[in-house]
Amino acid sequence: MTAKKSQTMTRGKRIMAMGDTHTMHMSGLIHPADDPSRNDKFSKIRAALWRNYKRILKSLEPIDGILFLGDAIAGKGERSGGTEILDMDRIRQATAAAHVINEVRLHGRNKNFKVYGVYGTPYHAGASEDMEDITAKEAGFEHIGGHEWINIDGVVFDIKHACGSSGIPHGRATAIKGERLWNTMWWAENGGQPRADVIIRGHVHYHEYCGRPGELDMTLPALQGFGSKFGARKCRGIVHWGLTHFDVRNGAYDWASHTVNVVEQLPKVMVM
Repeated sequence: MTAKKSQTMTRGKRIMAMGDTHTMHMSGLIHPADDPSRNDKFSKIRAALWRNYKRILKSLEPIDGILFLGDAIAGKGERSGGTEILDMDRIRQATAAAHVINEVRLHGRNKNFKVYGVYGTPYHAGASEDMEDITAKEAGFEHIGGHEWINIDGVVFDIKHACGSSGIPHGRATAIKGERLWNTMWWAENGGQPRADVIIRGHVHYHEYCGRPGELDMTLPALQGFGSKFGARKCRGIVHWGLTHFDVRNGAYDWASHTVNVVEQLPKVMVM
């Protein structure tokens, strides 16, 4: 596990920033009780992901809330003809995703625990319908939208799912810095957006962060494991698995990222 901190302070509200669970994908995060397949080659990976998820949550309790960054479900999986989907029923997918999110409540403060979220990509979450509305209802979201700003004890978080990516290591921070520039320009143009202290995006499945005094910008690690056909055959670049937490109090914040090298999903060298 790795942890990165911005500053030291007395803990206030502890918030999980997490997303890209892709529940019901063969390498997605899923509660063992919802896993319909116990014998496929990815079942050990899913079990390992869940163990690591639980371990991180246990280490961070008590938790006060969640910022959920979308792509809760796997969707139809058209790119691979549905061959990587554990259950094609997207209502069951959305319900299972809610169980993943509700697991955080077991490590949280029961009083005033709140969840705010944003929708994922239409490819996963639904093009003609928002299946994550089901997840949001069953996980007790306060609100779910496309691009949201949440003030947590004086710190304004700007959350949206999608963010540009890069095929080169030194270009990965460019997109998230672009999000900062757009926020600054929107805010300067007659207050077209709230001025954000922290900008968070999902979607890209790697954890990149940067900033300067008074600003923090990041893309989150994903909670889906490795091994999709699209990722293995079409993509390059390091994938990060895990989540990030924030401790927020009186307009200040501390944060740490928790990324895990899940040994069960690491590739093995074949001997000829």
